[in-house]
Amino acid sequence: MHGPSDRAAATADPRRSWRAAKRREELEARARAAAHAGDALGASRALLLISMLSDEGGALPLLPHVARLCFHSSAVHLERLSRLNRALYGVLECLRLDESHRLKAEQEALTAMFDLYRAQALEYLAGDGCANFEAARYTVQAAFYAVFSRLRLDGVLGEQTQEVLGVVDDFLHCVQLSVGNEVVHAMPDLEKALQQYGLKPI
Repeated sequence: MHGPSDRAAATADPRRSWRAAKRREELEARARAAAHAGDALGASRALLLISMLSDEGGALPLLPHVARLCFHSSAVHLERLSRLNRALYGVLECLRLDESHRLKAEQEALTAMFDLYRAQALEYLAGDGCANFEAARYTVQAAFYAVFSRLRLDGVLGEQTQEVLGVVDDFLHCVQLSVGNEVVHAMPDLEKALQQYGLKPI
């Protein structure tokens, strides 16, 4: 037989547990950090998780807005490009640190990955939505050109490629922050919710 306390524990709302409270604190700290950094994408993800831990059904009104930002906006496309950038950077760093890895590396595959990243980054920057970032496009174009000029001489992607990846990632991250904030600004309910965590209005 189960006593009243056992039944109460079985039917208790897990969103009111101490674990949920601790998780909410962590997510609120994450939302504040992202909002203060101008990262609308990261702050929105944290806000959605916070809403789901609430027992007031707060997630439902915000769900379409967060879904639009996190799954269909240019900001999330740029985030995927950033992951590809860092994967390439990490592979090149391994090759730099260990000569035996460099000998085994498929340079053609690495070059193809780099070229894919280059093409996607430039395609995005050349789009109509990036008219405000024309200067960044020319800078990124020049950086990629320098890598391929060096590649024709050396036949391999070297340290210069890592430097270029770092510069391009910084440029695209700035574009991502700007685009994410523009998308949020077009959705007043989400913008108001994020401003409570410190996101600055445009």
